Amino acid sequence: MRRFGYVIVVLCALAPISLVAQALEPLDISHYLAGTSDPYPATIMIEDAGGTLTPQQIWAALLRGEGLYADGKDKRTPGLSDSTFWIHFALANTTERPLQLFLQIPDASIQDIQIFQVRDGTPVAYPPIGMGQGMENRSIAHRLPTTRIDLAAGESGNYLMRMSADTAMTAPITLKEAEALGKDDFTKAIAISFYLGIVFSLFAYNFFLFIASRDISYFLYCINILCLMMLVMVLEGWPYLWFPHNTWVANYLVNTTIYASSFSSIAFAMNFLKTKINYPRFHKLAVPTLSLVSVGLLLSLFTSSSVLHGIAFVAGGTAIALPMACGIWGSFRGDRSALVYVVAWTGTFVGAGLSIVGSFGYGIETTANEMVLEIGHTLEAVLMSFALAYRIRQLSQQSFEAQQKAALANENTRAKSEFLAQMSHEIRTPMNGVLGMAELLLDTTLSGKQRQYLLIIHSSAKTLLHMINDILDFSKIEAGKMVLEEVEFELVDMLHQIAVVFHVQAERKGIEFSMDTTDLEQQVLIGDPVKLHQVLTNLLANAFKFTEKGSVRVICKQVEKNKDTILLCFDVKDTGIGIEKDQLRALFSPFTQASKSTTRLYGGTGLGLTICKQIVDLMSGQISLHSEPGVGTTFSFSLPFAYNEMADKQDEQPLLCLDNARILLLCDDPIVAEKTTLQLSGLRIKMELAFNREECFERLQCNDYQFVIVDWQGSLEQILDKIIPQFFIE
Repeated sequence: MRRFGYVIVVLCALAPISLVAQALEPLDISHYLAGTSDPYPATIMIEDAGGTLTPQQIWAALLRGEGLYADGKDKRTPGLSDSTFWIHFALANTTERPLQLFLQIPDASIQDIQIFQVRDGTPVAYPPIGMGQGMENRSIAHRLPTTRIDLAAGESGNYLMRMSADTAMTAPITLKEAEALGKDDFTKAIAISFYLGIVFSLFAYNFFLFIASRDISYFLYCINILCLMMLVMVLEGWPYLWFPHNTWVANYLVNTTIYASSFSSIAFAMNFLKTKINYPRFHKLAVPTLSLVSVGLLLSLFTSSSVLHGIAFVAGGTAIALPMACGIWGSFRGDRSALVYVVAWTGTFVGAGLSIVGSFGYGIETTANEMVLEIGHTLEAVLMSFALAYRIRQLSQQSFEAQQKAALANENTRAKSEFLAQMSHEIRTPMNGVLGMAELLLDTTLSGKQRQYLLIIHSSAKTLLHMINDILDFSKIEAGKMVLEEVEFELVDMLHQIAVVFHVQAERKGIEFSMDTTDLEQQVLIGDPVKLHQVLTNLLANAFKFTEKGSVRVICKQVEKNKDTILLCFDVKDTGIGIEKDQLRALFSPFTQASKSTTRLYGGTGLGLTICKQIVDLMSGQISLHSEPGVGTTFSFSLPFAYNEMADKQDEQPLLCLDNARILLLCDDPIVAEKTTLQLSGLRIKMELAFNREECFERLQCNDYQFVIVDWQGSLEQILDKIIPQFFIE
């Protein structure tokens, strides 16, 4: 029912235009043309290729009956030509009253037109009426070339009309009396008002939709409506009334509006039909056509020629025919947008086609085709506006459905992430139990094969726990459950603890490891030390995993410090296998490693770097990397921290400073002593060992130690009597 209502609205809107168009048929020239008994035909067109013939020469040639006809036949439509054309016609007033007739050429694009009346064998010139003359130089200020011819009762005469233009010319001569001319002008103005009212309303409607939807299709179509509307007005001659003294309008505006309409039509069709995706072959033709039209548009602003005008007509025809062909092809393929385009643009296609064919001297002449372009454009604008409205409704529905699907997917993802985050304790607890029991069993008496099996269980459990931790941390971040702590911590101490752990791993792999903290101040920071520890540990674990020889180095430095915060930068450098450049971008993506071979050789979930990046982002920092295959990789990240200024002042002399310290270790277990030495070897200290009390006392008397570490199974009282208390750390 709604669609039927749309059809009724369209028909009601177009009915006045159809009625007005029928009322515009001018008076038949045969009422005033001389009869066939004249020695020459009523109208004859003569082509003057060089434009050098005078009216006297033309009249003399006509009297001699010489063959000066354009195509050897009579016609009144010169079409596109550089030649000057002469038209001869004879008028006879067969009434008993004087006649005041207005001769009019319904073609506003002809630049040079002049009428001559043959009096006593001599052509006498009327004032020029071509559109290139300027309104002030014409005898009658009218939007079309018009002049007045007075015929007394029973008078007859011969007339010559000379015309030339850079555009296609049509010359159907119309003769009207003053009352008829005024009536026709009035009805034409009403018809144009209807046309402008409907089309401009549709322009405003589509522009409103563009503002609301930000869809570029509406904007391009609004431009196309304006260009076609301006072209229609130019062809009807209205701008010559608006700008009577501007010769640029007469000389250049026709070509400019044709090129602008062609450009906007092609651009809209490319966007509406999505030619780049749906019709690539058409797109390959449309792009160069659009480029050529753009060049023609620029040239039409500054120059005018018959060649440029001919190209403009070809461009106009191509701008409609090419998208129509694409639309018809798409319609057969089941593309609804293409079908809508074909139906909507059929009116403009037919109207423009008839106008172009008529302008070149073929088909229907302008007298029978005055309103074809206006009616076609109106139909196209109405149908296309409905089509675009339907399209935006369809796109809105698709967008709503996509949003619903996205919301459902996000809800499912969030539920999954929340589930995994909540399962953290339940999953980690049994894994820690497996690891704990395996470690206890390793301390018992086992056979060689049992120990080997247990070591495999222990190693596999540790690997599984590490993977579980990564997955759970990632899920917690995705679910937004990860919360940063704000606690005080000493950065240098935390870095030394990390160094101790990884120094043991470096010893096992036979690579060098160092941590440079010389640029850091001993100060108390406020932040989340656990997350910072996790990022550094993950990056170091990666560095050790992919480095078989060479070194792993950590550089920590202070970048800037202001009143409230301090910015720290951490670089983790290794001399490992490196990463290819095309794999760097995806390295921080979840479950991604450099290559499949990397996963096969080194294992891992591909979540470590993702977690690092998300933690750094969560802490308002930045992380980056630089890598060269076969040379190594450097991960760099910077983090801002608040700091406790009062705590810094209180701790200017730290209780424990191990830099270059001499330490004596008293231990009665050589294995424990070896482990302790390895653990502390990453620090800048000098370690000496004593395995009994006597050796310890002797070394204390002979050397100056800053610290004494005691790991003794027996009674400590006997040792404390000999050691100064400030040297003791329990």
